[in-house]
Amino acid sequence: MNIIFMGTPKFARYILEKINLTVNVKAVVTRLDSKSGRGKKIKFPPVKEEALKYNIPVYQFEKLDDEFEKVLNLYKPDAVVVVAYGKLIPKKYLDLPKYGFINVHASILPNLRGAAPIHHAILSGFDETGVSIMKMNEGLDMGDVYYVDKVSITNFTTTGSLENELKECGQKALIKVLSSLEKDEYSLKPQPIKGTYASKITKDMAYIDWSKTKKEIDLLVRGLNPYPVAYTNLNDKRLKIFEVEDYSNKVLNAGEIVEVEKDYFLVACGDGVLKIKEVQLMGKRKMEVKEFLKGYELTKGTILC
Repeated sequence: MNIIFMGTPKFARYILEKINLTVNVKAVVTRLDSKSGRGKKIKFPPVKEEALKYNIPVYQFEKLDDEFEKVLNLYKPDAVVVVAYGKLIPKKYLDLPKYGFINVHASILPNLRGAAPIHHAILSGFDETGVSIMKMNEGLDMGDVYYVDKVSITNFTTTGSLENELKECGQKALIKVLSSLEKDEYSLKPQPIKGTYASKITKDMAYIDWSKTKKEIDLLVRGLNPYPVAYTNLNDKRLKIFEVEDYSNKVLNAGEIVEVEKDYFLVACGDGVLKIKEVQLMGKRKMEVKEFLKGYELTKGTILC
């Protein structure tokens, strides 16, 4: 099968790497390069980096217009695979390929349509999520579904670990669907119109309100790890928190450091006490609290705010 692949981040890069072994990727369409760091160095999207490794032609557009249509007409793909591309596909292009545009979406649709389904699966306290392979229509993640694969979310799952699990499920599910299309052995299930939405993650969502419950703070910490990372303020310096653990139900002054031990410290929240296990102080690297406390004198009674 000949395909055009559309995607941008690392999640999409992994899927491109895997399906390139089983289908003929004729071209890649990705977002524009960005500039990063003090030197404003040009940074390629991860999907572009992967495509260049295999000399796959890469196209980058500010918007999907006539130039994009020329690419579709040039390569005449059997299908266009879309994985976290980052923009809606105009309706007029959706039926040009034989099998249309096929999307890998990291949720069990119709739940968590939109930009950040992996983060929100944890932030919302779900005990499972998954990957849906769908045929795209003009709606936002509202197309008919070919296949769904589910994964469990535990009390230790972070957005980072869940993304790794879902990208593996996603590439396997996509290959299965592409094979079923070639054999004409597929079925499509319409989605309900009503669903939930996963809004874009912003840095202002990361602030920890210690008056919240232990569960709410734990979900925030795991849901924003590794990006943008939940944080609090310690003596006017930002302290990112990567891992917490339930310690007790004793209700104390929310935000107060109530104990400092060799390997951890305890912080009071709305309905009990949390153990803080991994942190990163502004200007420093991420480290376990045991290591952090060797270089920072943390005082019982300090208020995190």
